[in-house]
Amino acid sequence: MNQSIMCEVKQLKTFNLNSWVKVKLTDHGIAIEKEKHQKLKEFYEQRGVSYDVDEVPETDEHGYTAYQLWELFERFGEHMGLGKRLPFETDILLVEARGLGDPITEEQAYGNDCPNGSCDA
Repeated sequence: MNQSIMCEVKQLKTFNLNSWVKVKLTDHGIAIEKEKHQKLKEFYEQRGVSYDVDEVPETDEHGYTAYQLWELFERFGEHMGLGKRLPFETDILLVEARGLGDPITEEQAYGNDCPNGSCDA
């Protein structure tokens, strides 16, 4: 039997699909982002619309890229599974707001609006 299932649960934590997370993209993940960017750019340019968005999302000083959890699933879900190349390293950082239910901005998720990258009060 799987030992991880047999462990005692000490604490459960809830987080919302709109919560911000940080991951370190692998070279494969960066290539996926570049390919998606190119397809969107071509789509908009064919329609005469300017598409001025960074090719790869920005990273913080530790190499992490911030996504809302649903966005991470949407962007990389089809690329994840047993035996597939990982688009990002397996550790995911959950970005917590100051208090339960407090909203967090994109700037805070990237660590640009919080001292030392922490949004703790």
